[in-house]
Amino acid sequence: MKDTKPFAIKLYLVPMKYREQVSEQIEQMLNYGIIERSTTPFINPLVVVPKKDNSVRLCLDARQINERMVEDHDGSEEIDQVLRKCNTIGVMSSVDLRSSFWQVPLARESRRYTGFLHQGKTYQYTVVPFGLHISSSALNRAAESVLKGMEDKIIAFVDDWLIVSPTIEQHLKDIDELFTRIEREGVTVNLAKFEPARQEIRFVRFILTPQGLLIDKRKVAAIHEFPTPKNPTEVKGFLGLINFNSRFTSQLAASSVPLIALTKKGVEWKWTEDENKAFNATKNLFWEKLTLAHAIKDKPYILHRCK
Repeated sequence: MKDTKPFAIKLYLVPMKYREQVSEQIEQMLNYGIIERSTTPFINPLVVVPKKDNSVRLCLDARQINERMVEDHDGSEEIDQVLRKCNTIGVMSSVDLRSSFWQVPLARESRRYTGFLHQGKTYQYTVVPFGLHISSSALNRAAESVLKGMEDKIIAFVDDWLIVSPTIEQHLKDIDELFTRIEREGVTVNLAKFEPARQEIRFVRFILTPQGLLIDKRKVAAIHEFPTPKNPTEVKGFLGLINFNSRFTSQLAASSVPLIALTKKGVEWKWTEDENKAFNATKNLFWEKLTLAHAIKDKPYILHRCK
């Protein structure tokens, strides 16, 4: 920490409908050793995030800690770099870590900075909480220690681990080795999300196959169902959605010119037939059948100029 002066940030009120759930979660976290009672003078607000299943997730508003924290530049590789490791796929399995950050112990001398209040009682985290700038760095280092020596077999991206093997026989050996390490190191995985021995699997928001990369059908549906924008903010939302999948088409830059123009500062908003045509033409660039072949190592690349 660059500044160790105590602070106490004003708390956020917990909505009445969530108070019982929050209290139950605090009690569970205490029983599981995720948090502990404390007398720390560092108090951060607790944020209640509603989930789709009507449950809640408790997060620490760690902005004050992050401002004072020495930066750690370790992190996950860029998605493009991760995908380049997938050029020798034979069989795949995916493993999802459960509450991944909470599996990384927090140094005892660092715990006091993660304090928070609930119903007048002070607690602090014993593990890495969600919201810290260094959360991903800590998780990566922990994963590195577990997966050491298996880097050519396991592709780790945050809390998603992909086992890649050339044959089913080798794949079964790789799965056995990984789960032996998981058991030995006390790592907890979400078995409900374990997908073993697949030829097609969803990973880093794409669909991976031995032949190449497929656009996720859910992304295709989101693009085609995107409503006609009514303001620049909605145009930016659409452009963000399609830009993530821009690798699947060489025509996106030309097709989206009228839409990009609407997002520029000082440009008057107008939605004419030209913008509508560009909007629909851009949507039609993306279809479920689009496939991007894996790059072949040690082979030459040929660049084609797009008209």
